[in-house]
Amino acid sequence: MVQTAKEEPQSVSGGADAGIRRASRIVTAEKPPSSGFAPPDIFEHSFEDGTSGGLVNGIFDPILEPGNSDWVLDTTTAATGSNSVKWVLNFPSGNQGSGGINHVQLCCPPETDPPGLITAGYFRWAMKLSDPFNAGHSGIFKIFRQRDRLFGAGAGTMQILRVAGHYAWGWDSINPILPLSANMNLPAPDAHDHIGEWHWFEIFEDITTSGDLQVKIWIDGVQYFEWGDTSSNLGRNLRTNQFAPLINEANGPGTVWIDDIAVSTQRIGP
Repeated sequence: MVQTAKEEPQSVSGGADAGIRRASRIVTAEKPPSSGFAPPDIFEHSFEDGTSGGLVNGIFDPILEPGNSDWVLDTTTAATGSNSVKWVLNFPSGNQGSGGINHVQLCCPPETDPPGLITAGYFRWAMKLSDPFNAGHSGIFKIFRQRDRLFGAGAGTMQILRVAGHYAWGWDSINPILPLSANMNLPAPDAHDHIGEWHWFEIFEDITTSGDLQVKIWIDGVQYFEWGDTSSNLGRNLRTNQFAPLINEANGPGTVWIDDIAVSTQRIGP
């Protein structure tokens, strides 16, 4: 199917962006998605209370309770505040899955399709990778994945192609083409240069309308991706938002930290 690069949106200083959560600078206003959120329209959790908040594993159990996941609280490093969560990989090789840190928009049985399942939204998180997490490794680190019906078919994945250090986007089973590269504000960051540091990621994905799929990606507040796709949405939704769910061919130990997860109808910003 056709992939189209889109024009960069213009920044504004007031009016339409009045409701956007702000950092230290103005962020680009976006039209709220046309489908799916019920109040409140933002989820945000930064682990400062020492709990996983509404973040769960695949069977809706809190990720930080013993035995529920590979993620543990870390009080020694954070993107903001004092706490984050980490996943320590001790495996020498092969595909390694954490199960992901999951934010499920509607916590209801997977066989149902109630009104309100989202098909568009903004998804932001902070991440840090240990040294030498990427260097010399083959395969892909899927740092964010949208899933329909919990752990069913994918609706989009942001990934690191680890040998090259490239960030990339793929539409999963909606359109299983080769990953799409950054296409604006080039050169885009190299993931190898991000080792040992906190960095911010935000994705806007809209699969509401078949033939008009959209994705935009910001890294540290700068937009590097904007792609459209004419594929069918296959009736999918963005029900489950997975953060750091899978590493293909780990090829050595490493640690992933995640902090400040947020989901909203509008641009969030770092």
